[in-house]
Amino acid sequence: MNIMKTTFHTSRFIAALLALTLCGAAYGLKPMSAEHLSGSCEASLNADSGVADSACAAFIRGYIEANSHIRIGEMGDLSFTQRALLSRAPSGSTSINTLKTVKYCLSESTTIRELAILVVDESSPTYTGTAASLLEQIFKAHYLC
Repeated sequence: MNIMKTTFHTSRFIAALLALTLCGAAYGLKPMSAEHLSGSCEASLNADSGVADSACAAFIRGYIEANSHIRIGEMGDLSFTQRALLSRAPSGSTSINTLKTVKYCLSESTTIRELAILVVDESSPTYTGTAASLLEQIFKAHYLC
């Protein structure tokens, strides 16, 4: 077999594989739509297996963990020292800045299922925003500190 032909075919194969990989990665970076999140939550709420292992639950958990504006637990649960630092300390410390940026408080008892129900209830077919903007809207309406 001719080495030039083999090299040419191999390089074309690698280029095609690279192009598919890059296109797939670019497609994967697209933000999830509110419609897709709502559909996923609705399907998981109706499924026998429940919400726990669904794309809906994964997105909601990831949103909560990545959002510095959300605190699990009430602001009243802060220690005396944390409350004093929050009201008196200048910015600069990461932990103090995190406390100062908290807008939304989820109680320890809030479940992913409850949040999934809110996603389904609050989304509408005419809402064209992202899944993140829908969750932001839900937290503003239901979970202000």
